[in-house]
Amino acid sequence: FTETAAKAFAGYEKIAQNPINFNNPYVFYYLARCYDVGLGTEADPKLAQDYYQKAQQKNPAPELTRKLKKRLNALASSHHQGNSNTHLNTQEAITDGTEHQHGVGTS
Repeated sequence: FTETAAKAFAGYEKIAQNPINFNNPYVFYYLARCYDVGLGTEADPKLAQDYYQKAQQKNPAPELTRKLKKRLNALASSHHQGNSNTHLNTQEAITDGTEHQHGVGTS
């Protein structure tokens, strides 16, 4: 992993552990994306799915709800088909376009 990716993942984990962020769906969404693509950590579809589901339970905005449904459907489909090639590419993961809008991962 690159040093930057590892730092991003560590930052998202730290943010997710802070009680002030427990109801922020974007925190769990970005952690899920890290596990989905292996950004700063090993790819883990099960953990990605768990974090996407946590984000979905936090009543996200409609745009994020659509993204969550898309990724959860892709992960569920791959599980049923035995296909592990459903991960987003890393560039797609880091150019999502919502990071800075919601202050996650920014100083």
